[in-house]
Amino acid sequence: MVLGRVSRRALLVGGWSVLGVPVLAACLGRESKGKKGGGSAASGGAGSGSAGASASASGSAGASGGSGQGVTRTVSTVGATLKVTVGPAVVSNDVMVVPLAVHLDKAGSSSPSSSGFGLDLVWNGTDRYTGADGVRLVDFDAGTVQETFKASSESTLLMDKEPDVTLHALFKPVDASTINVLVPESGLFEGVPVVRDGKLSEDAKKALEDVYDTESTPDPVALETFTASVDGASDTRVTGKSVTITLASDVLFDSDSADLSAQADTTLKKAADQLSTYPGGQVTIVGHTDDVADDAHNQDLSQRRAQAVSDRLGQLASMSAYSVSVSGKGESEPRVPNDSDENRQLNRRVEITLVPTQESSTKSPTGTSKDADKGSGKGGGDLPKAEGPVA
Repeated sequence: MVLGRVSRRALLVGGWSVLGVPVLAACLGRESKGKKGGGSAASGGAGSGSAGASASASGSAGASGGSGQGVTRTVSTVGATLKVTVGPAVVSNDVMVVPLAVHLDKAGSSSPSSSGFGLDLVWNGTDRYTGADGVRLVDFDAGTVQETFKASSESTLLMDKEPDVTLHALFKPVDASTINVLVPESGLFEGVPVVRDGKLSEDAKKALEDVYDTESTPDPVALETFTASVDGASDTRVTGKSVTITLASDVLFDSDSADLSAQADTTLKKAADQLSTYPGGQVTIVGHTDDVADDAHNQDLSQRRAQAVSDRLGQLASMSAYSVSVSGKGESEPRVPNDSDENRQLNRRVEITLVPTQESSTKSPTGTSKDADKGSGKGGGDLPKAEGPVA
């Protein structure tokens, strides 16, 4: 994760995000039917990352691997240091098995060394399965993410006396020679080779004998991007259909005021620049408040704040290509519950939503060339250069 004055970025799908690629916090909680598959094709998996975990790749490149070999990275997560090797993936009939071999270099601080380190702390947080069901396949060119095809329960405990374990992530086969494998709190393992000879290891065969049906589909789902300024002034969510820019009212306005502050232009100029990357479309600007004061007051304040933002955007950039509507929602649509000062601050905001008439041919929503993105094979996965401290 890049911690600079510019921004931090996440790739989103459903409820999970990849903060500052390649770190993952997978939280696609899925309900299990509790039915053993006995090796038959199931319809999904479940997984979530540990909320308190973080990961960092060691070395200049972060990962290594070659044709026909797995990709290896040393990571630190929940106080433990792990050597993780992903792949090669093997396609066998209706499943693609991705092995994840893990070696414990240093036990985690979250549990005593006598009891070992459980990978389920970071690779699966649903308490339903113990395997590597939080792993995902990421296709930046197609802009999609694929969930595990089956859920397998495997031992995840690493100890000083038994420092090695191999888990298996089970996916629907893909038509590719290499894949990008996103491992919770461990990073993005790019270029993992795919072998189609169907020759599974004994461990992989055993994993396929102990699988469970779930309620999710293994089909790829759309990859979204989320960019947030570190100071909390704004964030942007980009989906296949719309762009939503959320501006913090505490940055734009003084308390209980609809007059733009002296600092507002910095944030509004960035919003105007983002809108200018599209040739046109429908723009809605909506003001929101917290639950302090009465409904009528908050409704009026939110309307006036939204109008102030709209007026200033029109001065900072040409809005002639956009159909603009302005409204206020008062306290009726909180972003989070109004149960703390921090949450009320998040609810005081102005949201700008753009539905483009067509995709920009020259720039992506982050201001980079789409042709360059395609050539890099990373799509929206690149981070802006940090101006402040990084970690």
